[in-house]
Amino acid sequence: MKKESFSQRQQIGMIFYAARKWRNHTQTSTARAMGITQSNLSKLEDGQMEPHITEWFKFCDFMHISPDTWREGVIDHLSPAILRSTPKEAGFSLPNKYLRNRGVKVRELLPFLVLLRDKLGDIGYYGFLKQMQMEPEFFLVLDNQINFEFKIDLIELMIKEQIFSRSHLKQEIKSVAKTATQPFCNGLLHTQYTSQASIQHLLQARIDNSTYYGCDFNYELETLKNKTVLRIHAAEHFSQFNFADHLEFQNIHNTYQKLYFETFLKAYGSFSTKITELKKPKSSRLEDLQWIYQFHAA
Repeated sequence: MKKESFSQRQQIGMIFYAARKWRNHTQTSTARAMGITQSNLSKLEDGQMEPHITEWFKFCDFMHISPDTWREGVIDHLSPAILRSTPKEAGFSLPNKYLRNRGVKVRELLPFLVLLRDKLGDIGYYGFLKQMQMEPEFFLVLDNQINFEFKIDLIELMIKEQIFSRSHLKQEIKSVAKTATQPFCNGLLHTQYTSQASIQHLLQARIDNSTYYGCDFNYELETLKNKTVLRIHAAEHFSQFNFADHLEFQNIHNTYQKLYFETFLKAYGSFSTKITELKKPKSSRLEDLQWIYQFHAA
């Protein structure tokens, strides 16, 4: 089946909508700032019109986003995650099940969504997210937050719809891990990872930035002679998600997490690293929700 794609005009329209929703502005106030009618802004958001360059720059100035956003395809405000349960995420409405204890940033979810989009095409991807009662534009803002239950539902639905195929599972998870190291996924953080001199420094840079990916986990890094140990602990609220009850999801999450660090170290530091998994969760009890990895040069 042919995978249908959105036009560039439609993609830019989605950025108009996403940026406006993030700032919680109405079409009327945004159109006024741009010097256009509300009707024309509506057409821009729907992909029926292309913006004039002066309109685009006025829009970017009003929304405090980079004019290069149209090329990058995502919006990054680089705001740290703070656990929240408010009725809305910026101007976006969310299903009730994803509102409480929102600690996952879109930045963390984006690599999985890229695989989904590659497999389904733009129209299929849009429909998949609609099936989950989500606006696709929500996922254009790297700083938007949703709770961990969405990530569980997303991956379990990807398994059910054979986006993750059991016969090529590890290969597909590797693809997701590789995507996670691309500049557009890390946004404004990308340049912070490109000049680190050692495995320890690169891992520390990633951990220092952990709240830009979410706040469901806490990280501790310890260097012991020629080995580095990373401990990941679930935050107190995390036990509500019954992580250990979702075995297929747990397998993908654990496999991805290890492959992610391997790929991250190789992509940003050209470090060939052997990672030994010393511990992973065996139950949903908070004290058991931890992962321990040991890193050393291969």
